[in-house]
Amino acid sequence: MSQRLGFTNLANQRVWHLIDCMKDTRSVGRIAQDAVNRAMGKNKPTYYPTVDSGDYVVIINCNNLEFTNAQLRGKFFYRPSTFPGNLKKTSLKEKLFEKGPKWVMYRSIYRMFPKNKLKHVRAKRIFCFDGDEYPYKDNIIAFAKEQGIVEEEKKKCEEITAKIIESRKKYNKIPELMKNLKL
Repeated sequence: MSQRLGFTNLANQRVWHLIDCMKDTRSVGRIAQDAVNRAMGKNKPTYYPTVDSGDYVVIINCNNLEFTNAQLRGKFFYRPSTFPGNLKKTSLKEKLFEKGPKWVMYRSIYRMFPKNKLKHVRAKRIFCFDGDEYPYKDNIIAFAKEQGIVEEEKKKCEEITAKIIESRKKYNKIPELMKNLKL
């Protein structure tokens, strides 16, 4: 693999990812781990733990998350009090009725981040919604079609591949052409 791959403009762009819980058959923890990896930037070649190079993640249809009966009965959220013997304890079922499933999803994602100074910064790039409606549709569509840097890099790659194909057909001199191209 090329060593220059990690230093391109495409590798450093912040991308918007969409996760639809209605179409996704994974459990809550698996979806949350996928969102954490994308928000931290682990899917990029430039990932480094102390550098914030992650992407934006939008999670929709959180109301379609499925929980087992054991999770609803056995999962508890604890809130410590300042007084001894006064630990507040609420079940997952109570929290779902009280705050909604998007709170449960966001909380599971937030708690999976590494406990360091970048935790709050990365968590601000996660957006959870109960239904299909979300205000970031333009950002997600803009990544693939209308982002200027992506289009420029794509044109450069197409020009280089066209030159290589022409040289193969006409002269069959690939090494000489590669010396002249500046990548």
